[in-house]
This record gives sequence, C-alpha cells and structure tokens, in this order.
Amino acid sequence: MSFIVADATTFPFSDRTFGGVILYGVLHHLADPAKACREIARVLRSRGVYFGLENHASPVRLFFDVLQNAFPIWYEKAGVKPLMTLSDFRQWFRRTGVRLDMTTCTFLPPHAVNLLPVGLATRLVRATDAWFSGNSLTAPFGGLIVIKGVKG
Repeated sequence: MSFIVADATTFPFSDRTFGGVILYGVLHHLADPAKACREIARVLRSRGVYFGLENHASPVRLFFDVLQNAFPIWYEKAGVKPLMTLSDFRQWFRRTGVRLDMTTCTFLPPHAVNLLPVGLATRLVRATDAWFSGNSLTAPFGGLIVIKGVKG
C-alpha cells in the first residue's frame, strides 16, 4: 500500500492506475468536488474501489451547526460545498462507470460524545449508528455520508 499526496482535481497518474482510492473528509475542502470525483473514476482500474466519507447536508445538521457555532471544538476552512448530499455524489459520478453504494452514519453530535469517556462514547456511537441506520425513517439523517464506489 502506498499513500500519495496530490491535487485531487488533477492526479498525476495515468488512467486506470489504481485498484483503490480513499478520500476521507477531503472533498468538502475543494473548490470543485465534482472534478475530483471524475479524477477518482479516471484513475481507478476496472473493479477498483473508492472509499470516501464526507459531511452530509442532513436536515438535522442544524443541531450540530448550532452547537459548533456556540461552542467550537475545531476550526476548518471548507470549500464551496461544505455539506454534501447523496444526490451530489450520484451527479458527480454520473457517466464515470463507478457504481455507488452510500449510507449515512454518525447520528450524535461530537459535542455530546466528547464529554464521555472514550470507551463509553465508542459504545454509544456504535449503538446509535446501528439503531438509527437500521430504521428506515432515520437512516437518511446521519451527519456523515459513507461512500463506496466500484468501477465497472
């Protein structure tokens, strides 16, 4: 396995170079996340896999944003699209040959979880993710989008 740092919108590699691409919390910092998605598709081999995790524009995100604005626990500079939807990813990967499987996770704001001891926080996040993800009414509302894309 190799780790590479490069411009996500113009990878310095030939087409179909990699069996896997991981971008964890990167796209929401970019000026053109759609272009980065096309680059991911370009450098993936047939049956290559893309894994990603990005901020979700969930309707309940308002609660997290209120807490973050009142009591910031980190600072970051986001790009033009700090929150994304499943539809965004479908559009960005359209006609790239990458089949997407997406879900949401993380239903508790970090402000609540960070107050707990690590072991208890881990168990609570796992339990709430399992419960909310398994419920068709709440599954679409996680704070993060988990993306798995496989190139055909």
